[in-house]
Amino acid sequence: RLGDAFFPPFVVAHRTNLGYVFQHQALLFGRLYLTGGVRVEDNGSFGTEATPRLSVAYFLRRVGEGLGATKLKFNFGTGIKEPQFVESFSPSPFYRGNPELQPERVRSFEVGVAQRFWRDRGKLEVNWFDNRFRDLIAFQIVDFLTFAGSFFNLARTKAKGAEVVLELVPGRGLRGTASYTFLDSLVTQGVAFDPVFVSGQRLFRRPKHAGSLTLLWDWRRFNLTTSAVFVGSRVDSDFLLLGLTRNRGYSKWDFAASYRPRRVGGERVTYYVLVENLLNRHYMEVLGFPALKLNVRAGVRLEF
Repeated sequence: RLGDAFFPPFVVAHRTNLGYVFQHQALLFGRLYLTGGVRVEDNGSFGTEATPRLSVAYFLRRVGEGLGATKLKFNFGTGIKEPQFVESFSPSPFYRGNPELQPERVRSFEVGVAQRFWRDRGKLEVNWFDNRFRDLIAFQIVDFLTFAGSFFNLARTKAKGAEVVLELVPGRGLRGTASYTFLDSLVTQGVAFDPVFVSGQRLFRRPKHAGSLTLLWDWRRFNLTTSAVFVGSRVDSDFLLLGLTRNRGYSKWDFAASYRPRRVGGERVTYYVLVENLLNRHYMEVLGFPALKLNVRAGVRLEF
């Protein structure tokens, strides 16, 4: 039953989903790995859809002294994502559901290479991807006097780019991971009534540049983790007709620590503390909703 405090739950919605999966894996010539499969969705809202996938991995070399295994990989697949119940059936006039919504669809290609080095203590991975999206679900105001809105399918968009990931394991429980993603996105066939979804605009809330750095140290019963995240500026909307269509970039630094004493009987206790936004930055992951500044959380986790 769907509704809210002002509009009682007078809508009763249901959806029946069934899925069938077939997958086959094969090893050829001792170096070539093939994985193919297909999933058939029988959905109560949009009917029957098939989504095939194929993955190929080939080892140019497996072992070495200074330079380790070299792996080439290729992935292709299609996918669908059904509309949420609120998007399809909400009775509220401020975000009215649209039962005619189609599922979001994607076709994706990915090509990459992974190289191990430093006697398998390091790995460098470079990937290139190309994704094409259809029928992305977005929200629009349909009456600017009452601010009534609904959901609709955005026609066509695309996103391509590259990702670089570096992993190092020097030893003694120390591990580090650094990543950077470049994303070139575009609304190729959009709508004219909203500057956020107009043709030629970048994809909604997808930054062009993003990166992260994580260091983890696991020593005896202690675990220390620190991570930094950078997210570039991106297209966003206030949905209040104030003309705000861009959310500026931000960086964030977090720290976490935990301690696991010896087991008492069959129970296991973990003490932890988490410090977020160490630099006390002001930023908004979603435009109009400021994130917490410097904040600390601590607690105890009991497993039995």
